[in-house]
Amino acid sequence: TSLNFLYNKIASVLKKEPKPIYHEDRIGEQLRYCLDNSKLKKEIQWKPDYSFDEGLSFTIEFAKNKNFEI
Repeated sequence: TSLNFLYNKIASVLKKEPKPIYHEDRIGEQLRYCLDNSKLKKEIQWKPDYSFDEGLSFTIEFAKNKNFEI
């Protein structure tokens, strides 16, 4: 999942037109993140309770209910 993908998904859930603002990379900024839950799934038969889209919708709704600026 890229940052652009996530940004566009959030804009879609909020029913807003995505208008990303790009900046030059900053010195020392981490350029790549890589997370993998396959070992957890294998070792303890874990599986997520929610899909990516459901989790994102729940998170945005939580932020709205807490009056976070969105």
